[in-house]
Amino acid sequence: MRPAPASSPLRRRLATVLPIFAMVWVVVGAVVWPGGPLTPARADDAVATLERAVTALSEAEAALAAATEGSERLAALGLAIRAQEAALAAYRRVMRLVAGRADIIDTRIETGGAQVSRLLASLQSLSSAPQSALFAYPGGPLRAARAQMLLAAVTPALEQQRIALAAELSGLQTLRAEQNAAGDGARTALSGLQDLRAETAIALDERRRSLPPRRLMRQQAEAARATADDLGALSENIATTLTEVPGAAQGTAGALALPFSAVQGRLPLPVEGSVTGRFGDPDPFGNAGAGMTITAPAYATVTAPLRATVRFAGQLTGFGTIVILEPEAGWLITLAGLARADREIGEVLATGETIGVMDETLPEPNEILLAHMDERGLIGNRKLYVELRRDGVPIDPVPWFAGLE
Repeated sequence: MRPAPASSPLRRRLATVLPIFAMVWVVVGAVVWPGGPLTPARADDAVATLERAVTALSEAEAALAAATEGSERLAALGLAIRAQEAALAAYRRVMRLVAGRADIIDTRIETGGAQVSRLLASLQSLSSAPQSALFAYPGGPLRAARAQMLLAAVTPALEQQRIALAAELSGLQTLRAEQNAAGDGARTALSGLQDLRAETAIALDERRRSLPPRRLMRQQAEAARATADDLGALSENIATTLTEVPGAAQGTAGALALPFSAVQGRLPLPVEGSVTGRFGDPDPFGNAGAGMTITAPAYATVTAPLRATVRFAGQLTGFGTIVILEPEAGWLITLAGLARADREIGEVLATGETIGVMDETLPEPNEILLAHMDERGLIGNRKLYVELRRDGVPIDPVPWFAGLE
């Protein structure tokens, strides 16, 4: 049995990531201005996001420490990748909130400074004007004197405004430091994600070398695809041509500790994102939807929501790369819209193992740092379409996943 590496990418970087999280957490929780982008509610939400990411990183650290090889290690790597993606998303969110507030303060300092400069220029002009010039004031000497008295009375208010602007400037400096810290965290998370993907690719290559031949299953999958013109037809074809996996019968009905019907409401989403389309809505391919759509960052990784056998992995014209999982006899989970599938037909995946990616390449560090300036982000989003079928009949998948209603 091959021992786990003494120091995984996540373990090497966790000591760096967590202190940055702690700093971000303190500032986001404390620096809140009513009415601005960083309102108390949004700050609390950002802090909660950071907290979840810290928890996920810690869990991934423990899983990698305990994992050795095979499915156990691949599942731990999948958990670590999702944790790094959550950390990256949390940093981007903090950067976006802080940048919005910093822009407001920048504008306020600029406006306030201009007002103070104009008033100071007026006071200086009056104080340096010869006494005879006051008699040339259009309102006469009396009104000129009153104007001079009014400007003199403004002096305490100017001092207060100066103090307020100094406080704003100090707050801006804090925010800029926070932006830099979040940027460092984002770069660290992205670097860790790159390392983990590379380590996963090595582990997957080792897995493939140990797999028994799957020639018959691949031939059946190809036949199912050849006569299918949509996802429903492909799922039906796959369901009617299922073949037991030699040496891995536990990959079907016996794979789960509980019957599949008992895991309703407990499955994790297969990708780090948010549900943007539900059962009955049009799917991302322009057809009547029989599933749900998850919108995720382009760099997101797709993982197995539970232990299952891969029954199809390949392209279907108009639908991108598709993976069909069989968690239990009679049940199929279809994942459509991937850029690449990294698993082969017949593999039995443990919960959390990587399946594929939404985009072939990871973004550059500069793209991550610039993306926070725009809600849509420069990185862009991708859509993963998820169907759940029992005996060929589509079922609303939303109730099966944790945290969805």
